[in-house]
Amino acid sequence: MPDGPRRVPLPARGCQGEDVASTDHPLDRLALVARFRGPKEPFLTLKSLPSRLSSQRFAIAGMAIIWLAMALHGAWVKSPVMDEPAHIGDGHAILGYGDFRFNPEHPPLFKVASVLPAFLLVPSELSVGADESQTATWRTRDQSLWGYGVLYLIDSHHRIRLFLCRLIPILTGLLGGLLAYAWGRELKGRTAGLMAMGLLMFYPEYLGHSRFVTLDVPTLVCVASLTLVAWRMWQKTTVLNTSVFVSVCLIGSLVKLPVTVAVIVVWLSLATLTLIRTGRKDEMGLTLRQFMFITAVLFAGGVFTQWAAAGFRFTYETDIVVPLEPRPFMRPETWQPPLGPLLHLLNDRHLLPQTTIAVLAHTGTIEGRPVFLLGEDSFSGWYHYFAVTTALKTPFWHLLLLPLAAGWTGWRFVRGTVHERMRLALFLPPFLIILIMTMFSRLNIGHRHILFIYFPWCVLAGAALADVIHVQRQRIVATGAVVGLCLMHVLLLHPHHATYLNALGGGDSLEGRQYLSDSNVDWGQDLGLAVDAVIDMGFLEANVAYYGMGRPEAYGLDRIRIILPNYPWMLRFQEAESPDARLPTIVSVNALHTVNTHYPGGLQEEPAAVCNSVLVFPPRENR
Repeated sequence: MPDGPRRVPLPARGCQGEDVASTDHPLDRLALVARFRGPKEPFLTLKSLPSRLSSQRFAIAGMAIIWLAMALHGAWVKSPVMDEPAHIGDGHAILGYGDFRFNPEHPPLFKVASVLPAFLLVPSELSVGADESQTATWRTRDQSLWGYGVLYLIDSHHRIRLFLCRLIPILTGLLGGLLAYAWGRELKGRTAGLMAMGLLMFYPEYLGHSRFVTLDVPTLVCVASLTLVAWRMWQKTTVLNTSVFVSVCLIGSLVKLPVTVAVIVVWLSLATLTLIRTGRKDEMGLTLRQFMFITAVLFAGGVFTQWAAAGFRFTYETDIVVPLEPRPFMRPETWQPPLGPLLHLLNDRHLLPQTTIAVLAHTGTIEGRPVFLLGEDSFSGWYHYFAVTTALKTPFWHLLLLPLAAGWTGWRFVRGTVHERMRLALFLPPFLIILIMTMFSRLNIGHRHILFIYFPWCVLAGAALADVIHVQRQRIVATGAVVGLCLMHVLLLHPHHATYLNALGGGDSLEGRQYLSDSNVDWGQDLGLAVDAVIDMGFLEANVAYYGMGRPEAYGLDRIRIILPNYPWMLRFQEAESPDARLPTIVSVNALHTVNTHYPGGLQEEPAAVCNSVLVFPPRENR
C-alpha cells in the first residue's frame, strides 16, 4: 500500500518555507500554499499574485537604484584607499605584461576584472622596456609605487581611471544584496528576503567598501554564492545545478584564499550530509556516487584553474625586463611547519604555479604588524579585537537584531524540519569557520576583514523577523520600517560610509581615533575633499601629513610641503620640510598623533574643515 503523498520542501518562493504535499500542477500547488498560510493571512489568489510580485520587484529595483546611485557617487568623490593602488597596479601588470610579481598576497581574478574596464576604455602604459626608460618600480617590484604610477603618472585621466576600476566592485556589491534577498527568500519567503537585502546593502561599511578595489566585499559575495548554489544542488541534483556549483567553487578560489577555505568547509558539509543520508529514502541530497564524482571534478578543475590563471607557466615573472635589484617574490627558506613542507613539495615538484604557492605562503606573513585598540599599541594583536570593532562599528538596530537572529537560528536547529536543518548546515559553517580563523590570525588592521559576517547576520535577522510576525500587513510595515531606517541612516552618512562608527565608537573618525585606527577610521579616501576645502580657503599650496596613497597635486594643489620625515604610510616623492605657518595644513586622522609628537603645540587650534578622516587646519600666520 502506498505511503501517501510524497512530501517535499516548500520552495523559498512559497510563503513560509514549510513542507506541504506535492502536486503535479503548479496552480494546484499555489492553492495548497495559500491554504497552508492559515487563517491569519489572506489567501494567495491568482488575481492578487501579479500585483504582489510587481510590488516586490519594485522594492528590489528601488533599493538597487538608490544603492547604486550612492555607490557610484562615492566612487567618484573618494580618493584611492591604501590598498587600491597595489590591486590596480597588479591587475595592470598582469593584463599588460603578464607579470604576477606585484601583489602575491591574493589570487589575480578580481584584480584583473576590476582593472579591465579602465584598461580597455582609458589605455595606459608605463614603459618597462630594456632601455633607460623603464620604471624603477618595475625593477624593485614595489607594488604600492607601481600602482601609484599606474593611477597618477601616465596622464591626467587619473580620476576617470580610478572610477572605471571601481565599477566591477560596485556591481559585485549589488550582487551581494541580491544574494541576501535570495537566501532570505529561501529561509522564510520574500518578505524575509527584502528585509535581508535592505539590512545588508544599507549597512554603512558594506556600502562603503563595495566601491573600493579591495577584496573584502568580493569575499562575502563569493561565500554567499557558494552556500546558495550548494543548497540548490542539494535540493535538486541536476547537471545544471552541479555545473553552477563547481563553477562558483573554481571562480571563488581565484578571488581570495578565505573563499578556498569556504569551498573546503562546504565540501565537508556536503560529505557529512551525504553520509547521513546514505541508506535513507529522500528526494533531496546527493548519492555517494554523485558526491565522489563532484569531488573528483572539483580537484581536477581546481588544479586546472590555478594553472590557467597563471597562464599555464610555473614562473611568476615576465621576460620583458630582468629586475636589477629584485625583491623576492617568495622566500622558501622562511617556510615553516605545518604548511612549510607542503609548500616545498608543491614548489620543488612544480605541482602548482608559483602564483598559487605564493598566496599559500603569504598566510604566515601577517604577524609583527603594529596594531592599535582602545588606546593600546601591540605587535601581536588581540583575539577579542573583532568583538570590539563589531560593537563600535555596527548600527544599534543591527546589534539589537543579533540576539533575535541567533535565537531563531538555534530554535530552527532544534525544532525545525530536517530540510531546515540541512539548509542551515550548508549556510552557516563557511562563515563561522572563516570568522574563527580570522580571529585567531589576529589580523587586527581593520573591521573590514570580517565584513562577511554581516551576510548571515542580515539574512537570519530578516528570516527571524518574517517568522515572528505572522500577519502579512504587519510584515509589510515591518519591512518598510527596517529598510527605511537603514536607508535614512546611510543617506545621512553619505558619502562617508566606510569609516562608520556608532555612538559607542565616538560617532566619527576624529573621535573614534582614540579607540581604533587604520582603515576603521582613516584609509586615505578623503584627500580630494580636503584639497577642495583648501582651495575654498583661497590656497593652492598646503602643508601635508597624509596617511594614504593619493596624490594631492592631482586634485588641484600646485605644491605641497610634506612635513613628516620618515613617515612610513605616505609616498614621499620629495624631502620633508618644516611646515610653513602661512599655509593651511592637511592632516590625516591616523597621522594626527605623529604630527603633534613631531611638532609639539603646532596644531592646537580647531580645524578649519573636518573632511571625515582628513582635517584641514588654518594658517597660523597671515600671509
